[in-house]
Amino acid sequence: MAYKPPFQSYQEIQNKKKNRSPMVFGVLSVLFIVAGVLLIWNWINGAGGGGFSLFQTDTPTPTTTATMPPPTNTPENTLIPTETLIPTITPTGTAAVPFEYQVQSGDSLSSIAENFGIDEIILIMVVNELRSDFLTAGQVLIIPNPDMELPTPTALPPGLRSGDVIEYMVLPGDSVQIIAEKFLSTEDGIIAENELSDSYLIFPGQILLVPYWLITPTFGPPDSTATPIVTPTP
Repeated sequence: MAYKPPFQSYQEIQNKKKNRSPMVFGVLSVLFIVAGVLLIWNWINGAGGGGFSLFQTDTPTPTTTATMPPPTNTPENTLIPTETLIPTITPTGTAAVPFEYQVQSGDSLSSIAENFGIDEIILIMVVNELRSDFLTAGQVLIIPNPDMELPTPTALPPGLRSGDVIEYMVLPGDSVQIIAEKFLSTEDGIIAENELSDSYLIFPGQILLVPYWLITPTFGPPDSTATPIVTPTP
C-alpha cells in the first residue's frame, strides 16, 4: 500500500463529505415534495368523501339501537251521554174532540186556526172566552172541533114583555151599547143585571143577561129574528 501523507488523507475525507452533502439535500428535498403531494392529495380526496388517507382515523362503526314501538291505547268502553229528544207536537189533520194547545212564539189566532183546519177564528175566541186576538207565548188554548158551528140568530120566545130578561152570547165586535140598542135595553140595565164593574169587560162567547124592551121604541118592537141566544155546542 502506498503511503499517503496525513494532510492528503484529511483532504480526501473533506472532499468526500462535500460530495455527499448535495446528494443528501437532494434526497431530503424529494422526500419533502412527495410528502407535500401526498398531503394535498389526501386533503382533496378527504373533502370528496373518500380516497387514501395519510393519517388514518378511526371510522365510527354504526350501532343498531332497538326502538320499542309506542304503546297502543286500547279504547275502553266509555258511555257517551246522549241527548234526550223532547217530542214536539205538530198539529196535523182535523181534531175529533177539543184539546189543549200551548201558544208558541209567533203564533196568532189566524195561524192556529189554519194549522188545525178551523175556518172561523171566532170559534177559538168563543171557546176560550178571549176578549181580543192578542196572544202570549205559553198561553193555553182549547182548540175546538172544526165541525163546531157558530151560534146563529134564534127567534125570541113569543110573549116577551117589557123588562123580561133574556140570555145573549156576546159576539166579536159586540159592546154593551150595541147589545142594549139591539134589544131596546139600557147599558145601565145590562151592567146591573150582570154585575159588571166596567161596561167594556165583555168578551166573545160570554153569556149576558139582557133586560128586554126597557125603552119605548119610536119605530116598533125589535126584530125578533135577529137574536142569537144559543150557546155553541162542540
